[in-house]
Amino acid sequence: MRERCVFDGLSEAALSKIVAYPSDFAEEHLGLGSERYEAISQDITHLIHLAWSVNFNKSIESFEADCIRGVRNLTTLCLRANRPQPAAFNFCSSVSATARTPGGIVPEALPKSFEYAQEMGYAQSKLVAENLCDRAAKQTTMKCRVLRVGQIIGDTCHGVWNETEAIPLIFQSAKSTGALPALDENPAWLPVDIVANACTEIALSNADSGVMNIVNHNSFHWTKDLLPLLSQAGLSFEAVNQREWIRRLRSSNPDPSQNPSVKLVDFFANKYDNDKPRGSLNFATASAQRHSPSLASAGVIDIDIMKKIVSYLEARYTQ
Repeated sequence: MRERCVFDGLSEAALSKIVAYPSDFAEEHLGLGSERYEAISQDITHLIHLAWSVNFNKSIESFEADCIRGVRNLTTLCLRANRPQPAAFNFCSSVSATARTPGGIVPEALPKSFEYAQEMGYAQSKLVAENLCDRAAKQTTMKCRVLRVGQIIGDTCHGVWNETEAIPLIFQSAKSTGALPALDENPAWLPVDIVANACTEIALSNADSGVMNIVNHNSFHWTKDLLPLLSQAGLSFEAVNQREWIRRLRSSNPDPSQNPSVKLVDFFANKYDNDKPRGSLNFATASAQRHSPSLASAGVIDIDIMKKIVSYLEARYTQ
């Protein structure tokens, strides 16, 4: 929390409410021990589950123990709540679980097919978990919501963004290749603090079980809008076509300690080393906006937040 510039911004009253327990979601009692597990189950009212292994190179089987089984074990905890109703379970899924949805529009609903997930274990495991939530909602009296989150970026106050994620690594490649890809894409990004507010507002709302897309309803164009903002924010680069960018990245410094972007070169090549037009998906967000004022009022990225993000990432990469 200190590293993400959150801890110091909280009041004494807020800090006094935070309790952290080492845990293991693969275990029936979450690795908490029976006494602590029972104590939590007595008092729990709401649970937001957003812990997942973010590794795009792992197979779906690799997510079975701690992630997929963890969903089952956490829903069981909610069902054990010693209250008239089970605790509300809110699972943070990913838009990658619906990345191959046909028709161009992703509804706030469970996908009709497992084929709709992006072809990687991370996305497939998220879709499995969405189905587990749907089944739990239908077979119990528990409110079980899927919060399908889109691309999260740095926060609006400090621009804090995990520098090992794919998009920050694309930005970093400007240093090692002198270039950034001129992509024909229309991203819809949300700052992490707005996502956090949205998840909290929905979790504490009276919303029924179901799926809500936590995606910005305002999109922008990568090349026409984002690249000029990055340039204004102080990043120096040449805009090149995506295949040329992959070529330059492959021929750049192979040492990941000096050139972190090269770690994901195969992942990037799988997406961008071709001339195929990239389709875009639109995510329905009416239900999510209805239950989250923060999402409903979210704006598009601007120079203010991009300056904070670029400044933060440059400081991290030079440490």
